[in-house]
Amino acid sequence: ATVTGDDNAALTVTASADTITANTTAGAPTVVTMTGTDSVAGADTTLSTTSDGTATLTTTSGDMAIDATAATTIVATSAGDIDGDTADLDAATSVNLTAAHEMDLAFDAAAAVTLSAGGTATTDVDDNGTVTTGTLKTANISGNGSAHTYNFEGALALNTINMTGSQNVVAIVSGAQLDALTSNKITITDNTADAASANITTTLRIATSAGDIDGDTAD
Repeated sequence: ATVTGDDNAALTVTASADTITANTTAGAPTVVTMTGTDSVAGADTTLSTTSDGTATLTTTSGDMAIDATAATTIVATSAGDIDGDTADLDAATSVNLTAAHEMDLAFDAAAAVTLSAGGTATTDVDDNGTVTTGTLKTANISGNGSAHTYNFEGALALNTINMTGSQNVVAIVSGAQLDALTSNKITITDNTADAASANITTTLRIATSAGDIDGDTAD
């Protein structure tokens, strides 16, 4: 399913196709709203756009694959998982992703992201850079309807993790990763709904040990 328009157009498309595209014949759309409604078991919908502005993406049933390499703002909600690896999110500086299951993500431009995922499989987050060249510094994470684990070993410049919501959350980093950060420190803030009691568990898991690590935890 494909919808096209003129440069700087605002495009909206809803379809049950495996691949949904929203582009322009010249230039790029500014605002794109795309919804995949494929209800077939195991559905995996690719949402593809050349938008250089805002892309709002939804799958009402099944998984989502994002192809929005030029969009600067991405808001996505998936009834399954989200695949936004390789160059899919390269230009995004504002990112808010919600998935019923896990996500596979890589960022080139975002300094902060907001992620909410569920299920037992782990969400992997990379920043396509080193501790000095990586842009991703802050991750706001929560469990979406269930406990969830996020692996940030590939986000080498990440130095702040904020945990929110009402589910147990685990964040994984590596000791070598922390050792390379300024003052060997990562800051974890627990803003979950029940942070003051034992009903919600928030965890920072250090996958390997190396060098000096300073853990600074704020309530």
